[in-house]
Amino acid sequence: MVVIESYDKIIYMKNKKLVILFIILALVLVGGVIFVSLKNFNLKKDETSKITTSYLMRDSEPYYKDDYPGIIFRLIESNDGIEKIYAREINKTSDYLTDNIRVFYREFSDGKELRYSILKNADPKTFQSLGDYSKDAKNVYFKGILIDGLIAQEFRYADPSNNFIADNNNLYLNGKKIDGVNIKDVRFFEDKQKKQSVTLLYFIFKNNVYYENKIIEKADVNSFEIINYSERYWKEDYYAKDKNYVYYKGNIVIGANPKTFKYVPAIFGEPIDGEARIIEGSKWFDGICEYKEGVKYKCI
Repeated sequence: MVVIESYDKIIYMKNKKLVILFIILALVLVGGVIFVSLKNFNLKKDETSKITTSYLMRDSEPYYKDDYPGIIFRLIESNDGIEKIYAREINKTSDYLTDNIRVFYREFSDGKELRYSILKNADPKTFQSLGDYSKDAKNVYFKGILIDGLIAQEFRYADPSNNFIADNNNLYLNGKKIDGVNIKDVRFFEDKQKKQSVTLLYFIFKNNVYYENKIIEKADVNSFEIINYSERYWKEDYYAKDKNYVYYKGNIVIGANPKTFKYVPAIFGEPIDGEARIIEGSKWFDGICEYKEGVKYKCI
């Protein structure tokens, strides 16, 4: 009788251990489905094309996981509610997220909600965020849009202020190729003050001066120059001139005298870090008339 009782206890303990083991395994599996770490458990790779390409960030608070220190996860959900994904940030920015199958780009923000779309053909294993531009091993993107024809291995910033990009043959601005321009014959204007925020959108190609992607028809290439100035809060390069005309964003400023046209700052107080502080009253002036945004404003 004693032996049988002991045997029953052994069977009972074995069954109890099996039940506990089963419960643990079930919790692990359920936990893996609920929290997506670096894998997407909701979809297989060949199923991604069936899901909507628009997603919303449902919670502005970042998520962290002990297994991945320093990595931030964000919860996004498809518009139709089918998918809820914890996707990790790429390069520590919420502009780009990945679930290790796809790359998501933040295409819209109104201060309250963030909307994401899937980047076409993006490879999360080789994907890099480079500001407005991004790339993987094969493709280059501008603000989430695939740039057709641009070879990723040849991608580079072309000018001192990183507005233009290029491959071995072509020049691009805002993700679009500038037709008829070969990068090998392009010259950019030097940022003499080394201002990181100066927007050098003028350049020379062969015998023509361009502003952005358009030829300035009457510009004299030999005397053309950007009107530089070094004040602290005024760093755009919209104005330029040659021996004949003054230009604003590539257009002739009617009536402006290129010989006397200059920037006249209104200065107050002591300089900060060697640069003057500017207040309202600063103006573009040719000695007779004042100009605003390329248009004659008032004259003496």
